[in-house]
Amino acid sequence: MYGLRIARVLSTLTALCTLLFVSTVSAQNPVQSPNLRSGENHEGDRASGLQEFNAKPNKCVALRKGQVCYQRVLLRFKARTKGDYCLHVENNVNPVQCWNNVTTGKYRYELESRENVQFALHDSAGRVAVAVVTVAWVYKNSARRRTTWRIF
Repeated sequence: MYGLRIARVLSTLTALCTLLFVSTVSAQNPVQSPNLRSGENHEGDRASGLQEFNAKPNKCVALRKGQVCYQRVLLRFKARTKGDYCLHVENNVNPVQCWNNVTTGKYRYELESRENVQFALHDSAGRVAVAVVTVAWVYKNSARRRTTWRIF
């Protein structure tokens, strides 16, 4: 009886550690250009002078599907030339943070979400780059609730 529970706890911990390790490794080795102007022409990226924009870690793991995932995310950008940049979350009109006449910037964001979150970096001409934090889970939310106690 206890052996099965211990095995489940160990498998849960192993799955969490694996997901966190993968997230950490991918955050330490970010791919720089795919997040820039997601799906758009990359010629404009060279014109805007943006070199890098990423979110570390780029994955947030909750135990069960539908639960809120909590993660402190570090957003960084690096540009070739000085400019004015603003960070937006999702399609929110109001920026979270703005920088004036800079080539680099960083911001710590306290993420609380059940779904993937998209961060966009804007300059005076519009959206320059996008970074996405993916929300994942260890277990699917089961429709049937299991009883944790028994009489016999």
